[in-house]
Amino acid sequence: MVHTYNFFPEDALESLLRLMERLRERLEAINRAGLLDAPVLGELPTPRDFNALRRIAQADQTIWSELESFSELNFGEFLQQELLDFLKRMGEERLKALPPGVGTGKKAPNGRRGLFVHLKGGSQHFWLFYDLATRRFLERKLEVIRLVRCSENEPAVESDFDVYAIIEQAKWHVVGRLRQARVKLPRLKAPQNHILNWLKTRRRNEIVEELLAYFAEPLPDTYLRRLRKIWQANRDNSPALLGALQTFVHDNPVSHPDRPEVLELSEDHLTLVCYVALV
Repeated sequence: MVHTYNFFPEDALESLLRLMERLRERLEAINRAGLLDAPVLGELPTPRDFNALRRIAQADQTIWSELESFSELNFGEFLQQELLDFLKRMGEERLKALPPGVGTGKKAPNGRRGLFVHLKGGSQHFWLFYDLATRRFLERKLEVIRLVRCSENEPAVESDFDVYAIIEQAKWHVVGRLRQARVKLPRLKAPQNHILNWLKTRRRNEIVEELLAYFAEPLPDTYLRRLRKIWQANRDNSPALLGALQTFVHDNPVSHPDRPEVLELSEDHLTLVCYVALV
């Protein structure tokens, strides 16, 4: 039996490092994979939890590969050492000399035919696998890597389908997904969402505009606990609430380093790095 003890960081340290937010994101990902049998920081159970635990108890060996496909937590560790060893053997200069858009083919594992596409736009990289059977793109990195991973001595095979038509489809898919991400509003928790809606009903001035910009992005949970007290104490008194929010913003500066900038790209901005056909 494992006993868990929680030690929460000081507010100043949390605001600087966002430790609790990063820990919760990691725990939520583990929870989505069905690997938690009890909450650590209040995670809600998922239906997969109970089914996965039952299958583990019944010694169902297939559950492990399924759980792995749902988790990308160890993706970096999964590849890092293997890639470092390959670079040592091949040499970095030789790898850099490979032309952009290079491609190859390999025998499809378990008959799962399709095309792996690696695209680059700006500083972002996109890995996709087009499944010929379902005619859909997979983007879960661990699942994609398991399909295209191979040894250095594995023989190359010729593709029997039009890889460049699928590459164009991949570009359209990435551009469409980026456009959706640009218009998707961040999901805010209470009471931050209530405060933001209240601010939108105020007459616009410099103070309100500053508050709207601050509360438009998700805040750390430690901030939300303090905001809840402010909201409950002042929500029926508009001047008092406005002043309390100004003081809160001044005392709790925040940045959002983990929120990636969503690029505005077109198909012409995406370049092909490489592809692997699974035949």
